[in-house]
Amino acid sequence: MKVEPQIYVRGSIEAVEFYKKAFNGTLGFHAKNEDETYAHADIMVGDNAILALCENEEYTCCENSVPVMQFNIYDMGTEEAVLNAYQVLKEGAVRNDNPNGPEPLPWNKYCFALVDKYNIFWWIAI
Repeated sequence: MKVEPQIYVRGSIEAVEFYKKAFNGTLGFHAKNEDETYAHADIMVGDNAILALCENEEYTCCENSVPVMQFNIYDMGTEEAVLNAYQVLKEGAVRNDNPNGPEPLPWNKYCFALVDKYNIFWWIAI
């Protein structure tokens, strides 16, 4: 079994580039709407789709600043990978629990938590 989370965003063209950059990923399978926004786009890391997204005004929820989804990502492999994700995801973040960057916690040696500009909550650790 494989699980691939999908998020609904406003600004899918920019969001694809944003998440590719955050996770050093590539664009996998994708389909576009008539207006050239993404009906579906897979963000790939190696041969694995780690995230899908699509343009969807109906289901995005940013009015009350409550995140529409939360992702906990463990085993990023290196501090460099965690730091890269942080550097990208903090751009325009609506909440950043680690304004000084990733830090050690009692249960994990290097991690961060924030809500990105697409209102997605991320907790990412080495």
